[in-house]
Amino acid sequence: MKRTIELPEHLVELLMQLPEDGMGYQYVDVVLKDGRVIKAQVVLNATQWNTELEVEAAMIASVRKTSRPKAA
Repeated sequence: MKRTIELPEHLVELLMQLPEDGMGYQYVDVVLKDGRVIKAQVVLNATQWNTELEVEAAMIASVRKTSRPKAA
């Protein structure tokens, strides 16, 4: 089941400086503190990440801008 994670303020500030991929969303790779990278995730309004993973906001080390995933 999908759940919404509110991104920490320092990541929101970073994303606000980066371009959107569409109206109100960006594609990012989410880097967790344990070293895992969750690729091509959608962040809404630079503040919310919807995911099915069992993660908490405190587990996120950083985000980095990525491109739209290729269609299959």
